[in-house]
Amino acid sequence: MTHMKRREPTDEDTAWLRETVREVSWQYARRLSGLAYGEPPRSPFDSNVLDEAGEQAAVLAHLAALHDVQTSAEGLIDMTVAVAGETGATAPAIGQALGVTGAAVRKKKKWSDTLDSRPGPKRPARAASGRETWVWDPAQLPTEAPEMRWEPSELARMRDAATDLRKEGVSDDRAREQ
Repeated sequence: MTHMKRREPTDEDTAWLRETVREVSWQYARRLSGLAYGEPPRSPFDSNVLDEAGEQAAVLAHLAALHDVQTSAEGLIDMTVAVAGETGATAPAIGQALGVTGAAVRKKKKWSDTLDSRPGPKRPARAASGRETWVWDPAQLPTEAPEMRWEPSELARMRDAATDLRKEGVSDDRAREQ
C-alpha cells in the first residue's frame, strides 16, 4: 500500500506551480474568448499580434480567468476537506494540510459540519498534550454504505470540464511551450 507524505515545497516547486496555474488560466481565458488551440495571442503580452488595447483586454481576460481558478480551487478545497473528514482525518490534520489550526478548521461552519456529521461514534483518546480528546473511530462505522454527498450530475459536470480542458491541450506538454 502506498502512503503519501508531503514535504515542504522548494522555490522551484512554487515556481512550477505558479507557471502551471498561469498556463492553465491563460488557456481558460483563451477558451472563454473563443480562440482555437494554437491561435494567437500566445500570452497576454504577445506584442506581435496585440496592440495596446488588445494587450489590456488580454490581461483583463487573464485576470478574470485567474479569479475563476481561485473560485474553483476554493470549491475543490471544500470538497476535499469533506472527503478528508469522511476518511477519518481530524481537524488538526486537515488544518496542518491547509496551513491553519484545527480550531480554524472547526470554526469554518461548512467544514465543521462535514467533520461533525461523519458516521460512527466517537471514542475517547489521549492527545499528544496528554489531554483527553474525542476522535472518530472508523472501527465502529455502520456496515451499510454512507449516503453520497455530491450529486452524480455535479461529478459528471466536473469530469466533463476536466475532459474539455484536456482536449484543449491544457495538460499537454505542447500547451507548456506556448
